[in-house]
Amino acid sequence: MKRFIQLLGTASISLALLNGCAGNPSNPTDPYENYNRTVYKFNNGFYDYVATPIDTVYTMAVPEFMRTGITNAFANIGTFPNMINDALQWNWRYFAKDTARLILNTTLGLFGLIDVAGASGIPAHQQGFSYTLAKWGYVNSSYFMLPVLGPGTVSSTISLVPDYFMSPLTYVHEGDWQYPLWGLYGIQTISNQLPAYNAVNATALDPYVAIRNAFLQNRAYVLQQIQYDGQIPSQTNQDANISPFLLENANS
Repeated sequence: MKRFIQLLGTASISLALLNGCAGNPSNPTDPYENYNRTVYKFNNGFYDYVATPIDTVYTMAVPEFMRTGITNAFANIGTFPNMINDALQWNWRYFAKDTARLILNTTLGLFGLIDVAGASGIPAHQQGFSYTLAKWGYVNSSYFMLPVLGPGTVSSTISLVPDYFMSPLTYVHEGDWQYPLWGLYGIQTISNQLPAYNAVNATALDPYVAIRNAFLQNRAYVLQQIQYDGQIPSQTNQDANISPFLLENANS
C-alpha cells in the first residue's frame, strides 16, 4: 500500500502543476516543457548522486549473470499484467504469445530466471494500461516527465494506478517481502537504464530533446504494434529506425 500511495502522490503532485507549468502550448508533443525540463534537471541530480552510487555498489556486489536473471524474473512477473492488457485490447495474438512466454519461462526458465521464450523466438513486448487506453481512443501523447520515474505521457501517468493494481508484486504481503521486491525491481530497472541515459547525456547537444524524441518515437511505434496486434502492415510502418535509447517507464 505504501508503494501505491507514493505513486499516487507523485502522479497527483505532478498533474497539479500542469496548469501553471505549460512552457510551449504551441508544441503539441511537449506543452509542459518548462515543467518537464525542471524535472529532468532534478532527475539528473538524482541519477548522479543517488542512483549511480547505488548502481555502482549493486553491480560490484551482484554478478552480471545474476542481474540478468533478476531482470528476466521481474519481466516474467510482468507477463501477468501484460496478459490482462492484451485481453482488454482484444489483442489475442499478443495474449497467446504472452501466455506461451509465461508457461515456458516459469517452467523451463526456472520461474523466469532464464528467458527461454525469448530464445525460442517469442520475444517480450512493451505493454501497459496507457496502451489499452490508446487502443480504445484515449491517445494523449503529450510528453510528461515524472520525478525519478522519468519520461512518460499524461496517459501513462494516469495509468500508474491501474498498472500498480495489475502487478502481482502489489499482493505480496508474506513477511513484508513486498518492499524489498519493489526496491530490488527499482534498482535493477535503473541499472538497466543508466548506461543508455548516460550515453545520451554525454553526446547529445540537448539531452532533454534527445531523450524526449527517442521516447516519443518508441511510444508511437509501440502504439502501432498495439493497434495491429503486433502485425503492422508494411505501408503503415514508418518507424523502421527506432532509437536504441528506449526509456519507456515501467508501467507505460
